[in-house]
Amino acid sequence: MDRGVVERRPCLPILALGVAYLLFAVVHVTRTPTDLFASAVESSLLGAFAVAICYGSRRVARLDLDVREGVEALAVVVAAALVGVVVAATLVAMQQVEGVDLQNVPVLVVTGSAATGTLGVAAAEYRERLRAERSELRDQTVTVARLHRRVTVLNRVLRHNLRNEITVISGYTELLCDAEADVAKRELVETIDEHTRNVDRLSRQARRLHRVWETDETLPVDLADVVRESVHDVAAAHESAAVAVDVPESAVAAVHPHFRFGVQEAIENAIMHNDPGTDVAVTVERTPDAVVVEVVDDGCGIPEDELVAIREGSEDALTHCSGLGLWLQYWTVVLSDGSLAFRENDPSGTVVEMQVPPASA
Repeated sequence: MDRGVVERRPCLPILALGVAYLLFAVVHVTRTPTDLFASAVESSLLGAFAVAICYGSRRVARLDLDVREGVEALAVVVAAALVGVVVAATLVAMQQVEGVDLQNVPVLVVTGSAATGTLGVAAAEYRERLRAERSELRDQTVTVARLHRRVTVLNRVLRHNLRNEITVISGYTELLCDAEADVAKRELVETIDEHTRNVDRLSRQARRLHRVWETDETLPVDLADVVRESVHDVAAAHESAAVAVDVPESAVAAVHPHFRFGVQEAIENAIMHNDPGTDVAVTVERTPDAVVVEVVDDGCGIPEDELVAIREGSEDALTHCSGLGLWLQYWTVVLSDGSLAFRENDPSGTVVEMQVPPASA
């Protein structure tokens, strides 16, 4: 067989083995006219194994093996076929020792070889598929590690460089606001300060999201305490906001260690993205199958294109979120094996529902 052909199609020898078995079956049925029915049955059985080997060789060939892998697959098939020869020959010898007169011994031995050869093809395919999957997994692991290093670098930049620059800008903006200036200039400075705070908030959200992505474990956490603390922290940052709280004494759930980030973002979004005076309420409810946290407001609602991005779990140029707050809610809930839902409040506003599994007793 031409070496170049083998290099291009390393599984061709397995196909040749199947064809050889098939030719043997054809020869047997045509050269044994005395008992045509028995010969046809024997040849049909051998032919079925031969076809299975040929089909298996095509499946193995689709795995895109190199020459070495093809040789190893062939070795598995040949070894299995030889086992069949040994087993069949042993059985034939035992029958002959006991005085049993067997007909067509070569056909029996070849059929046994073809039967175990078929198993060998299946084993070779499984072996090569497993090796290919392991190789792909190693490549993916390397890719994930590389991406993690890149995200870590970006997070460091956001954590240090960007935050330092924002601190400087905020400091000078406050000095300008305190200095004597006309109303128009003061409004410009206040606009700069507002956008600077937005960038600072986005930086904080990015850092938090990076911390969320660092682990996918879950821990028993009392969500009643989480809601109380989250409302206290948000209220401290937004003194004019009033948030109603209705939680039980305790509501322990199995959630992500940073689940509180999602709860805080839901409360903060309800305050910041609505008009002053918007009513916000946070509740926690225990059910037999879940612990449910709801953040309800009567504001103007969340834009539909942002909700589409969250429901689909991805963004593009047309459907995307304006920041990272909704993604923080999404990932803290998803990594808690829970579900996140948004629905319209009656008569206006939004209901954010975070449903997570209760902690095991």
